[in-house]
Amino acid sequence: MRQTGHIEENYSRLSEEQIEQIAEEAAADMEKRKHLVKNVCKKYRLGLYEVKGKKSQLFDHPPIPIDHHFIILPEHNLTYCPINKAASSTWRHHVLHLTRISGSIPQGSILDLHQALTSSIKMLTVRQPFVRLVSAYRDKLENVSATPNNPKQLYSRLVWGKIEARTGSRGSGDVPFRQFVRHLIAEPAEDLDEHWRPFYVQCVPCMVNYDVIAHVETLFRDQVYLIRAARLEGKMRPAWQNRAASGTIDPSRYFQQLSKNDVRRLHGKFRLDFELFGYDQLETYLAFAKEKD
Repeated sequence: MRQTGHIEENYSRLSEEQIEQIAEEAAADMEKRKHLVKNVCKKYRLGLYEVKGKKSQLFDHPPIPIDHHFIILPEHNLTYCPINKAASSTWRHHVLHLTRISGSIPQGSILDLHQALTSSIKMLTVRQPFVRLVSAYRDKLENVSATPNNPKQLYSRLVWGKIEARTGSRGSGDVPFRQFVRHLIAEPAEDLDEHWRPFYVQCVPCMVNYDVIAHVETLFRDQVYLIRAARLEGKMRPAWQNRAASGTIDPSRYFQQLSKNDVRRLHGKFRLDFELFGYDQLETYLAFAKEKD
């Protein structure tokens, strides 16, 4: 069930002074987040900070932004890079509301994107990487056979097909979480499905100087900030689609199925996402895991 009304209602009750205070607090965090991204990109010489002849050996960063990864709203001077399972339903709700359309989301050409990245307000939303993976797993690969013609069956077949091609092990229906994690570890990052593809591959933050880096963990506040920054007062209110489903995730139940080595390798795969966006909770997840296979 979509949960948006109480958030919009709470926003409508805020005074102008309260909204201004929230926006100012968010602005301070935005500067810290942008500074962190820049420093990490410099540290590994990625994207705009690549040094000729000294390409990073740790991460294979995409060479350019991909046009179909972005949603461009020229009439609102806004460019958004969606990341699935990171408030993407909420932002698509906003996009459809702002464009007053239903159905397809507006996307531009590479020329449109070049212009948008030069002049518009650029934003993305991220989420604790391991929580996002659990959310994606639950949404796409768990309880596959619970209902006939379940759309999850497509994702199940795709993942099992990759596993079989790599290991010779056949399967169908639910993909065990441990198998899912080993699939993530084994596949090249750029080949992963968009629901669990790393942030740095999807939205190339070392190539794009984002003006707004929202976090799911501070989603209400960050929406208030964007409304101010993009001058969308009267056109958009903070919301949160599918909040009820997002709020019930217990990662420990899934990470208990993994060995500590699995967790370390998974963290290595998504290490750049953790570093770029200030998520540092590896020890917590190692504590959930088993000592050995």
